[in-house]
Amino acid sequence: MTSTSNPEKSIKDDAENQIWESMLQRADEGDPSAEYWLGACYAIGDIVEKDESKAVHWYTRAAEKGHAEAQYNLGTMVIQGEGTEKNIEKGLWWMEQAFINGYEYSARVLCIFYREGLYGIEQDLEKAMYWNERSGEYKDLM
Repeated sequence: MTSTSNPEKSIKDDAENQIWESMLQRADEGDPSAEYWLGACYAIGDIVEKDESKAVHWYTRAAEKGHAEAQYNLGTMVIQGEGTEKNIEKGLWWMEQAFINGYEYSARVLCIFYREGLYGIEQDLEKAMYWNERSGEYKDLM
């Protein structure tokens, strides 16, 4: 394993180290795609050790800049209390923002959450139908 400027992580090889350092620099400069990428790496433990609180940090930075996939991932993490305090209302808001910003899959998942009453979300078939109608290619037959 290669040592890097960030001693909290263990990079597997030099190529990954170069990618990591490049993305970290871009994220530090405010690039939402790089912030999203770092969040994803921490969320799944790819390149670096899994750390949900760091995933939430990077997803939040990207989400606040309108990165739709970061908004979706942040929303699901907040709803489930992964890496942060569970907050259903805030998580649903982030997932709705993801849809507004073009991430259609978010509507599909919102439909399922409301239809099934998952993660402490109150079952609401009217809201499930609302989100199902907006699911585009992910539309389900309710």
